[in-house]
Amino acid sequence: MDSASFDLKTNRGLFPRDRNTCPHKCYEFIPYLNLGNYIVRKPDVNLRKELNRNGESFGKMKLNEEVQVIEDTGPIEEIDENIAPWVKIKTKNGLEGYVFGIFLKKSKEFWN
Repeated sequence: MDSASFDLKTNRGLFPRDRNTCPHKCYEFIPYLNLGNYIVRKPDVNLRKELNRNGESFGKMKLNEEVQVIEDTGPIEEIDENIAPWVKIKTKNGLEGYVFGIFLKKSKEFWN
């Protein structure tokens, strides 16, 4: 990736100056999750060893399980029309792994 192709940075993402130079599917904004405490918003969410949907799953998280986002890794993906970053999380029992950000919400958020 040519760093001269990018102007503005957000949390961990980049806004392309020229959409034709974007190395992946480009969006008008770059989603990210702040570090902190979140709740799992779907049942049986995979905890993965690698930050992609093909990464090996080594655990499942339960609906409403509390986790901590410890790193917004940067990579953004669109899965089933959901655009979100991959984040590194830590569970209450100390497991660390990667989750697609769409499966997490802050405790005060109302959406499922």
